[in-house]
Order: sequence, then C-alpha cells, then structure tokens
Amino acid sequence: MQRMTIRPSAKMITLSYVVIILIVIACVGLYYALFPEQSPLWLIAPALLLILPLRATIIRHLGARITLDDDRLIYEAGVMTKTTRTLDLKKVQDVRVTQRFGQRIIQTGDINVENAGETGTLLLQNVDNPQKIAHIILDAARHDPGIPVPPPVL
Repeated sequence: MQRMTIRPSAKMITLSYVVIILIVIACVGLYYALFPEQSPLWLIAPALLLILPLRATIIRHLGARITLDDDRLIYEAGVMTKTTRTLDLKKVQDVRVTQRFGQRIIQTGDINVENAGETGTLLLQNVDNPQKIAHIILDAARHDPGIPVPPPVL
C-alpha cells in the first residue's frame, strides 16, 4: 500500500474567521447607525478576543495527522509536545465517523479509530471526506500485506 497522510481540514477554521469578520462588520455598522458622531474603535477589542481561541485551534490543527502505512497506522498530535501512537492495522476493530450539523454542510467530520487490546480511541477532528477515509482505513486493516493495493482516489 502506498503511504497516505490524513490531516484535518482548514474549512472550519476558515468558516470561523469569516463568521467573526461578519460579526465585527455588523457591530461596527450598528454602532455607526446608532451613534454616527462617535468612533467605534473600542469594537476592535472584542474582535481580537474572538480570534484568540481560534489560534489554539490552528496550533492543534497543524500538529495532528494520521499516516497509513503498509501494516500500521501512525497517529501524531501536538506541535510543542509531540504524542505519537503506532497501531498495528490488523488490530483495528472499528472506524467511526461523527458529523455534526456544521460539519455535514462543509463535508468534514471526526474519525475515531478503535483498536483491539488498547484503551481509548484515536480521534482526528474535521477531516475532509471522512466516510471515504474510514473505508480506506478499514480496507487497509482487512487487507493481506502480500497483495498490492491500488492507491486510494480522494
């Protein structure tokens, strides 16, 4: 099997920034409509406070990935502190996809990989085409390593 790396999508982060920008524009417009003689410079501070939590999400986003190799699944998370888990593909029991309403609209979802003999699951959030990725992981887990597998089409 060809090595494949799965990363979270940036769609949710982009959508969050767009919503924040629209909120700030609406607040400034409303302020100008109610108080046309005053300057709304103080409205920039709440906008900055809305952006701060997104920075942590971006940092988590940059550090998370799953690498699918011939006979193993490698999960890496973190930027400053790196956590790596390597799972034998033969022991993968279940791959669950969870999609909240907003994720369904932008075609992303969360992938949970359950492993035999291990406690806990691996979670990769906001992945593009999660159903297709889940099928690829399960097919790789069920596949005999001696038989070549064609590369997945995403």
